[in-house]
Amino acid sequence: MKTFFLNGKWECAIDRKDVGEIKKYFGASKEFKSAKTMNIPSNWQVAGLDDYSGTVWFKKEFVGIDIKDDEDALLQFSGVDYFAKVWLNGKYLGEHEGYFQPFEFNITKGMKKTGRNTLVVKVSSPAEPVGKNAWPHRKRLIKGVFGHHDVRPGSWHEKLGQTKGTGGIWNDVRILICKKVRISGIKVSPKLKNNYKAADISLEVFAENTTSSNVKADAFIEVADSKGKIVERLQSSFVVRPGVNVFNATVKIKNPRLWWPWEMGAQDLYSIKIQLADEKSGEKLSLADQRFGIREIKIGKNKAWTINGKRIFVRGSNIIPEEYLSTYSIERIKKDAALIKEANCNAVRVHAHVNRKELYDALDEAGIMVWQDFALQWEYVDSPEFKEQAVKQIRDMVNLLHNNPCVVLWCCHNEPVVTSKELDEVMAMAVKQEDSTRAVIKSSDFNEHPYPGWFWGHYRYFMSLIGKPFPSEFGAQALPCEATLKKMFAKKDLWPPNWLKWAYRDFVYEQTFHIAGIRQGKSLKEFIENSQNYQSDLIKFSVETYRRQKWSQITGIFHFMLLEPWPAISYSVTDYFRNRKKGFFTLKKSFQPVVVTASLQRRSYGLGRKIEGQFWIVNDYCRDLKDAKIVFSIKRKNRTLHRFATVKIDVPKDCCKELTNAVYSYTKGLEIPLKLRTGPAELIADVFDSKGKLISSNSEEMDLVKIPKGTELFNAEFLWE
Repeated sequence: MKTFFLNGKWECAIDRKDVGEIKKYFGASKEFKSAKTMNIPSNWQVAGLDDYSGTVWFKKEFVGIDIKDDEDALLQFSGVDYFAKVWLNGKYLGEHEGYFQPFEFNITKGMKKTGRNTLVVKVSSPAEPVGKNAWPHRKRLIKGVFGHHDVRPGSWHEKLGQTKGTGGIWNDVRILICKKVRISGIKVSPKLKNNYKAADISLEVFAENTTSSNVKADAFIEVADSKGKIVERLQSSFVVRPGVNVFNATVKIKNPRLWWPWEMGAQDLYSIKIQLADEKSGEKLSLADQRFGIREIKIGKNKAWTINGKRIFVRGSNIIPEEYLSTYSIERIKKDAALIKEANCNAVRVHAHVNRKELYDALDEAGIMVWQDFALQWEYVDSPEFKEQAVKQIRDMVNLLHNNPCVVLWCCHNEPVVTSKELDEVMAMAVKQEDSTRAVIKSSDFNEHPYPGWFWGHYRYFMSLIGKPFPSEFGAQALPCEATLKKMFAKKDLWPPNWLKWAYRDFVYEQTFHIAGIRQGKSLKEFIENSQNYQSDLIKFSVETYRRQKWSQITGIFHFMLLEPWPAISYSVTDYFRNRKKGFFTLKKSFQPVVVTASLQRRSYGLGRKIEGQFWIVNDYCRDLKDAKIVFSIKRKNRTLHRFATVKIDVPKDCCKELTNAVYSYTKGLEIPLKLRTGPAELIADVFDSKGKLISSNSEEMDLVKIPKGTELFNAEFLWE
């Protein structure tokens, strides 16, 4: 096989009223005489076509490719947003709907082998009509967060919520030269057996034959481990009939190396290679390979996740990494995968969209589990045509990502309304038909998305474990750093804030000031600090409250959210440029696989008094921590550390254990030394393993105060509450 990329400069012409005809867009037409060029792949928003929704015609001329009689030429598109119609040399090839799926056309007969070929692509990514029976309540485009969400440009504003759209040819365009009999896809479904000592690898091999005759072929199958060692070989024979064929085979592997989340084991990945050869002549027809992982996923009681027979408490965050997928490079993807691990997440929820395939490949390698949403967000039109399109596209999603072991769960719809019940059931059924190896849920509903402290009430309501047993969204906004804000706003709009400009960047005024009670302060610096402190406090309180109820009432959590998709003021704990907010470091601490958490009785403590509260240790590892030590210290802000208590403890694997009695037994009440100075301080709990290695550190903010002389005989603790 040979591949010829058509990336690079394409001519483009804007058709604002969508009235263009194909004959106008060839040769020396006036439309393309005055046309500009655009680098493909690119979403047109980032290519200089600002805030445009509608139709753009693209034209690319390329030199013909000389192909043999037994070869085909396939024109392949890796991603076009949203409607595409394609012509080659004036002949209509076909159309496609969707933004994330690859698609292709056979151009063997239509392509000139010599001379120049003219390829024209009409791309339409329209803004949906707005009104009572239209956007946002009756959407028609399946774009998820890219079509309607509160962290995209314009948020969910009726007039501005569809601005700066994502249309364009955002991924590669290429011509593939291959034999007329070829393998077009491999679907791998591992099944573990014999107490995980063996695996049956079920294969669905998709073979296409564009000739008019049956072809008898031999298939030579090799499976190699992550080090390239061949672990199994298999030979089979097929009759490849004209059209699309599906063949099944099973490969057996003894003592398989399993794929694990990063904290539980290695991320061993296998590769399967299939060589198709003509049975009579031995001529090689096609060679295809596919990477996969061997693991078993189960979702059990109270939505608890089990991988390879071992329970895992999910510490996850929602991600929308990038608004414009053409800019989400492999380099950025790998950095984000490292950042996810840095935050101690063992899972992410790809929130209400399908991302680039390269992201899932990177998460495979990083050992990060994925809850994968389909690209449905809130409300859509209730029609047979829409239902048919949604089912088609969700099947495409499942087949696109089927071989990625990181994908654990399919979710059909985020926060649907009642009218979507039938649609979600049909989609869930379609997903189960395509993939029997993973769990499928119809929707992620509002009742598991608690937002106390942001949309209502105080964040102390997390104490009621709202959203249990598996809250999949919770959080609060925070401003990014000053340098990022200066990139986002003109000086006149930055301070004092132009609230309309800030709202376009997703800032919510009412929640910030009237519910969360965040103070604006006298300067931008003060506002940033207050905002980030609040997000940090909410994250710490909610995450640690949930984790203290591990397995008793909570089986996993997904915070909202980790990565900012565009320069916005939103819920992410990093900004678009991946600068970490205070909440990131708080999430990182609270998400440590081993962590000591505390619920202190008060914020202020007098010198010489005891620190009162409750203490727990959480161990998410699948191993016991024997002869561990917890060292309690007090550190004044920007001052030296004062260690004053040590607790020795054995911590069972995969547990949450209350430490309160042990703490007071060892420390005589965590008494604060009189010699310390007053002021803001932190109570720090460091965990050391049996070899003295620091494996965890967490802290609680507190104030140290002086007790007035002469009150020692009274209840000083009471006086200072």
